[in-house]
Amino acid sequence: MKQSFAQKLIFTAAALNCATRKDLCARFRAVNPATEFELERSYKWLQGKALPRSNTIYEDWASLLGSDKSGAWIAGSSVEAFVDELCTLFSVEREELAARAGEFSGSRGLLDQKTELSEDPVCGTFVGFSWAWSPHRQGQLIQARMRVSQKTRRALEMDYREDLPEGGVVFAGGVHCDGSLLQCTLKPAGGRAREQMAMTLLIPGRPVSVMCGRLQGAILAGPFIRPASTRIVFIRCEAERGGPLGACYLPASAAAIDAELQACLSRPTGGLGEGIFRFLTSHSGGPADQITGEDLAGLMVA
Repeated sequence: MKQSFAQKLIFTAAALNCATRKDLCARFRAVNPATEFELERSYKWLQGKALPRSNTIYEDWASLLGSDKSGAWIAGSSVEAFVDELCTLFSVEREELAARAGEFSGSRGLLDQKTELSEDPVCGTFVGFSWAWSPHRQGQLIQARMRVSQKTRRALEMDYREDLPEGGVVFAGGVHCDGSLLQCTLKPAGGRAREQMAMTLLIPGRPVSVMCGRLQGAILAGPFIRPASTRIVFIRCEAERGGPLGACYLPASAAAIDAELQACLSRPTGGLGEGIFRFLTSHSGGPADQITGEDLAGLMVA
């Protein structure tokens, strides 16, 4: 019901050639200065998140359209019937009205009531390299896969996978991205809460092909649980090459990284493995291991 209401409102704005919500609100005020159609509330109405609390808005709506149909008809009609009425009232073709509605709302699929999600440029599959935490794998690197996907129009989610010799593990969680920094807290699928990890990554401008930052968590193997962290790098994989991982644990060398990248990238990897290894082994020298813009830039030009 909320989605249908939003679509009718969007088609109305298109029929009236309104460019903004403010224009549409002004049209309602023109037919009734005391209308309850308010700019702030209209945002939720047009997003399909809420309905008006007062039925008087539907009567104002009928007056605005100059229709002989009642406000009750507008409220109860199907989107198809409502669009037919608009086409008759404003002498406009259905296709043209749908095109105008798409421009007003910034979306498509209005006639069939489908809501399309425009994918954030950070979404995709990445191969990751970091230091292994296992006390049995000290001094080795670990290769992982990360996938960022669109959960809702405003929310992203991530899953992070390591194919360990004893079995694959997957961590998942929501993502906060402010344009230059990506942050998330990850919990194991079906695992224990104490196994959660946190990740903070620097990202470049769009499109996002490389990220670098830190992964924090805990080492659970052994008699004591120990906090741990590592530098980590992610390189975007081509879609058709984002399948199973190669070796999980790698020798600590640029050559070993380059060998694995060959399976994930169609382009030559010359210098990329060396750049990644340099980042993983470098440190600012201060009391805190800070990841800088220069670190990210170095990986992008490698």
